[in-house]
Amino acid sequence: MFYEIFKFYLKLGIRKTRTKLFLILSSIPILLFLLLKILLVNANSSQSNVLIEIILFFYISFLTPILAIFFGTSIIKEEIEDKTLTYITSRPISKTSFFLGKFFSYCLIIFVIIIAGFLPSLIIIKFNQYSFQFLFDFFHYLRIIILSILAYSSAFAFLSIIINKATIVSLIYIFGWEALIQFMPGSMQKLTIVHYIKSQLPSLQQNSNFLLVNLESTSITSSIITLLAFIVIFLFFGVIIFKNKKYIL
Repeated sequence: MFYEIFKFYLKLGIRKTRTKLFLILSSIPILLFLLLKILLVNANSSQSNVLIEIILFFYISFLTPILAIFFGTSIIKEEIEDKTLTYITSRPISKTSFFLGKFFSYCLIIFVIIIAGFLPSLIIIKFNQYSFQFLFDFFHYLRIIILSILAYSSAFAFLSIIINKATIVSLIYIFGWEALIQFMPGSMQKLTIVHYIKSQLPSLQQNSNFLLVNLESTSITSSIITLLAFIVIFLFFGVIIFKNKKYIL
């Protein structure tokens, strides 16, 4: 049942207009970085690091949470708006399979959108600089992207189950709470998802890396464990509440 639901919503989600628009948005930086690479044909390692920081900021700190908001909060909301939730919940379909199947299908769509822009941008910046370190960094970034997608999407999907204005609240969280707290010194940084994401980023040039300003990082292992705990908790309670909640359409 899970696989059928996953496959159905994956195909449906790929065909949606918003997916195509987000793919275009994800691809726009490729042209920018290609132009910068041409202009900085003899760029030193410091300039390349700055460009990588821009890539990381756009795809991990900006685009990933935005996609997670629009896809995560729509898992239940779009069924309510389309008047299909009653049909789904009245059929012999496991609510757990429905919720998780749709959740992971949307997470895969987000991953494809992000990687479609992130990978070409990284290749352009690192052109003629390929090495074992490049592969190591790429898989390191890949892990961060996957954890970011799952953490943000599970949080916003859970939020959409317990409140009606989940999209607005999620936007306030990203551009209000996280935007403010992540740059404030002290332990309050740990009250944000982005803290555990940034704690895994390579320092590049720690002193000048604008992504890591005022970051009092948590260890990589602790950050991964914390994000995994967030994902499991949000999905577990999301499923429990969804299974027991009565929706009035």
